[in-house]
Amino acid sequence: MIRVLHSVSNMDRAGIETMLMNYYRHMDREKVQFDFLCNKTKPGAYDEEIKKMGGRIYHTPGLNPAKYPQYLKYMKQLFEEHKEYRIVEAHNGALGVYALHAAKVNKIPVRIFHAHGASITKDWKLPIKLVCKSMLPANMNHHFSCGIAAARCYFGDKVVDNNDYELIPNAIEVERFIFNEKVRTAMRKKYGFENKHIIGHVGRFMTQKNHAFLIDVFEEVSKKDSQAMLVLLGDGELQEEIRKKVNEKGLSDKVYFAGNVGNANEWYNAFDVFMFTVSLGGASSCWCRGTGK
Repeated sequence: MIRVLHSVSNMDRAGIETMLMNYYRHMDREKVQFDFLCNKTKPGAYDEEIKKMGGRIYHTPGLNPAKYPQYLKYMKQLFEEHKEYRIVEAHNGALGVYALHAAKVNKIPVRIFHAHGASITKDWKLPIKLVCKSMLPANMNHHFSCGIAAARCYFGDKVVDNNDYELIPNAIEVERFIFNEKVRTAMRKKYGFENKHIIGHVGRFMTQKNHAFLIDVFEEVSKKDSQAMLVLLGDGELQEEIRKKVNEKGLSDKVYFAGNVGNANEWYNAFDVFMFTVSLGGASSCWCRGTGK
C-alpha cells in the first residue's frame, strides 16, 4: 500500500480539506491511503471519518519560524518511525515549504507542492511567505495545481508554458448538489426563511474571501429589498470582526451566521442567489448566481 502524507492546516471543513476528502472517499484505499500532517492542534471536523477510513493524523509544532527547529526535529522522528512514507504533498501555500524541506532533508523522494491560490495574501506574514515561496523550487520536485492561474503564481510562466505540472480539478460529488424542492422547503421552514429572499455565501472567514466587501454589497441590496437576507456558512479567524461590522451597520436581523456545517448541499437548495466575493491585488470583486430554484 502507498501512503501519501498531506500537509494541511487541520482537517476541518474548508476548501482544500473538503477537496481532499472528496477524493479520499472515492479512491481504492487498499492501494492508496491518505494521512494528514496538521499544523494546528485544533481537532478537525473530518478527523473521525479519516480514522474510520484507515487514515492517520499527526500534529506538528506549527508553521512558526521560531519553532522551525522543533518542526524539523518532529519531522525527522516521524520519518524515522514511518519508513513507509515516500510521498509528501503540501497544501499550505508558500508555507508548504516547511513540509517539503523537511521531506527533502529526510530523503523523501516524491515532494509535491499543490497550488491552490492565484495570489498571496498581503498580510503581516507577507515577508515570511515571500521568503518561503522563493525556497519552494529547491524543495519540491512535482507540481500540482487546481488551475492555470494558481500554477503561474507559484511555479512561474516557464513551468506552465512547458506544461510541467499536473492539473488536479477540485472535484465534487455532483449528485449531492442537485436541486431538491422538498429539501428547499424543509430548510426554509426550519430556519424561518419561507418569505425571505435568501442570498447565500459559503466560505471560511479569512482575508481572501473578503467578507467585509460582501457585507457592504448586502447592505445596498437590503436597502432595495426589505425581504433580503444573507446567510453565511463557515467559520474562521475573522468571524468576530465580521459580526461586529454587521452589528455596526444594523444588519443583525438580516444576516444569519450558520457556522461550520456538514450539509452545505442542503443549504444551497434554500438559497435564491449564491454570492461570492474575492480580494485580488487590493481590489474587490463580487459575482452572483441563481440557485437551482
